[in-house]
Amino acid sequence: MREYIYSFLTKTCFKEEEKQNVIEALDVLLSEIGEDPLKEITNQYKNIDLDYSDLLSKWRSTCSSSSLHPYQIDLLFVIALCERLESLYAENGLPESLFIETMKDISYKVRECKLVKGIYGTFVVTWFEYFFSLKRFAFGRLQFEVVPFGYEFEDIHIDTPSINVHIPRTGGPLDPKAVEESFKLADQFYKKQMGNCLLYRCSSWLLFPRNRDLLSADSNIVQFMNLWTPVSTHYFDGYGELWRLFDCEFVNADSLPADSSLRRGYISLVKNNEKIGGTLGFLKRNV
Repeated sequence: MREYIYSFLTKTCFKEEEKQNVIEALDVLLSEIGEDPLKEITNQYKNIDLDYSDLLSKWRSTCSSSSLHPYQIDLLFVIALCERLESLYAENGLPESLFIETMKDISYKVRECKLVKGIYGTFVVTWFEYFFSLKRFAFGRLQFEVVPFGYEFEDIHIDTPSINVHIPRTGGPLDPKAVEESFKLADQFYKKQMGNCLLYRCSSWLLFPRNRDLLSADSNIVQFMNLWTPVSTHYFDGYGELWRLFDCEFVNADSLPADSSLRRGYISLVKNNEKIGGTLGFLKRNV
């Protein structure tokens, strides 16, 4: 287990400090719990129809006596499953390069956790389930998965198959060229399954209309917004989602870093008691 995890951290671009911290946590877990009880759980992951919640529950129960933080225990669960996931990629004819690109997401979530919670781990362990069922893949800057559209809009129905788009928070700048390259790669991957007219959907705070008032027209975020036809906007309950922008837990407006125009703009929204939210949009591409 240790040898594989070290190799995994290296090829998925964990930074040296992150890698060292994960390995130290792993060594603690192995010394406190032992490798055999952990492998007994990960060996139950055999196919893409896994019961992720059940395996996670068993892992947490087995590790309940560990001195590690729960976020560290959850992170090690996710990484430990990757050895079997990598072989499932090969068994399903998917290239190793796609596995590596996709599972870099773990390093992104580790960075988020360090920024927001102050510890190398993950506070969004349930997010990873679609990776292990071979439903979510990364192509460059963006991540994709096939889902029902989930909304009635013009000629699009709730159950219309669509390709959902995610934008990893710490995956790098949202450069328009990188975004278009991601779509081109996704086009080629999904057209085999869904034909030559592809329907993409994205529901994100990045598409929230007020962003246009806070940013210049040539900003990366506004250019990303321009790709999408808005369908509906929803509002968050309070300001708890602001960690996605500020990389910290929300306490009050004065505690938030004001080191960018977008951050300063959102601080103003908070001080004015304005609601914030996200928008669902769609994009059609002929390939």
